[in-house]
Amino acid sequence: MVLLYVPYTVLEKYKVKDIRYNPQYGHPSPIMSYHYRLAVDAGKLPGFTWKKLLVCPGTEIQQAEPSLLPENVMENRFLRVTVQDNGTLELLDKRTGRSFHRLLQLADSGDGGEMYNYRPPMMNEIITNFGVQAQVEKTVTARFSPRPQSATRWRCRPA
Repeated sequence: MVLLYVPYTVLEKYKVKDIRYNPQYGHPSPIMSYHYRLAVDAGKLPGFTWKKLLVCPGTEIQQAEPSLLPENVMENRFLRVTVQDNGTLELLDKRTGRSFHRLLQLADSGDGGEMYNYRPPMMNEIITNFGVQAQVEKTVTARFSPRPQSATRWRCRPA
């Protein structure tokens, strides 16, 4: 059997109080321990297979430095995505120079018809996210590569 030492990133660490039987005292005793949630790169795995990985201290990938981009922008060599104030996205394709505006703009209205026909209700109100102020949260995480890179995840919610 081959053991592979893999680099990892600690995603979450939390303290857990568990109660286990303690043979030294002959009764259940509380035990404090830490539980970790890790991210590892297992490589390519065909379906219905497994690989045994060994995670050792000292192989942890350090977090990447935060990028100098504004809070509402993420980009790579192909795309630049900007979150607008109302939560819609503006996408720029760097290869072609094409720009796409108001992506993820949402609009919802009523339907007064039956299941086959659409008919707007008499007092229809269209609900949209156009006037809403979005709150953008940017998180930087390490990627699995010889040198740390940054990845961005956004959560937009009405302020």
